[in-house]
Amino acid sequence: MKTFSYYINYFLGILALAFLLPLLYQYIFIKPIEKTHIFHSILLDKFVYTETVPYPKQAQKTEDHHDSIVYKDEDGNFYTRLEFEDALPFIYYRNAEVRGKLPLVFNGISYTR
Repeated sequence: MKTFSYYINYFLGILALAFLLPLLYQYIFIKPIEKTHIFHSILLDKFVYTETVPYPKQAQKTEDHHDSIVYKDEDGNFYTRLEFEDALPFIYYRNAEVRGKLPLVFNGISYTR
């Protein structure tokens, strides 16, 4: 009876490790991926979005300060961070003001801060 209980304990231990070791590996080594943020650009008349890629080497055209964030549109075109901010002037208006891009004229209407 003693031997049987040892085998059961070993089996339960292996079963617990088979479940817990992958979770522990994921917790230690794999960085969680952030949510995708989707915006509609009135200037481009397209949806543009930011996407976090799990590995920086997968990121194309990410020579900006975030090497794991990609800026794209619905057609798959890549943008730099500044091009992305220029496509969304009503959201990033402070950055446009600092770079001297305001007032923005769109459809004959001038928009300031």
